[in-house]
Amino acid sequence: SAISSDGKVFVTTTGITSSVADKIWIVDIPSEQKYHEMLAEKLSEGQKEDPLVIQPRKIISERGFILGLHVSPNGKFLSCCVRNYTAPDAIVPISPELDESFHHPPVVNDVSTQLYDLESGEFIATLDGCVGMSEVDRIFLILPQFSPCSNFVCAGSEDGSVRIWSTKFGIPVATLEAHTDVVNFCAWHPKLPIIVSGSDDFTIKVWKVQDETSPFYAN
Repeated sequence: SAISSDGKVFVTTTGITSSVADKIWIVDIPSEQKYHEMLAEKLSEGQKEDPLVIQPRKIISERGFILGLHVSPNGKFLSCCVRNYTAPDAIVPISPELDESFHHPPVVNDVSTQLYDLESGEFIATLDGCVGMSEVDRIFLILPQFSPCSNFVCAGSEDGSVRIWSTKFGIPVATLEAHTDVVNFCAWHPKLPIIVSGSDDFTIKVWKVQDETSPFYAN
């Protein structure tokens, strides 16, 4: 799950028709005033003062396992990492955990980093380059992260690398290589030209991304 920097939008993964996280919900968080207005309307209709149920503004369906997601600091973009099913028409039952004979659909051996417009939920681009080699029953989390200026997004890979793409052009701009196992997480320093990555090789790497004039930190 992720929340926008202004606290107005909440994004989470869910499986609407299955236990597999293959859907993304974009939910607008009401202001305090809006919340009380919604609550008053509910009470005026004779309903109980139970917690309000807020429906998602947009539901995005992916054809695969969602490994992680992030909202850009400027509130314009949503990014998620996905291991797509090898068959686009793969069917996942409502309760696969209740069917002992069920096996999750096979997935491709790469990780697609998808870029969406947060406001409309419209697809922008697929950012390729990350690798996914694990079996379907032991898929790793891969969490994308936007740069402080929101012009770039980075994500780890099961081949031990960190990939960086331009959100403006949808193209790769750098590959960082030093880890010897899956890179699950990477994060940008909010002010300094630094990226930190964490891996299943039990190490944390600190990368200097050029210098203070780097385009990764441009306004």
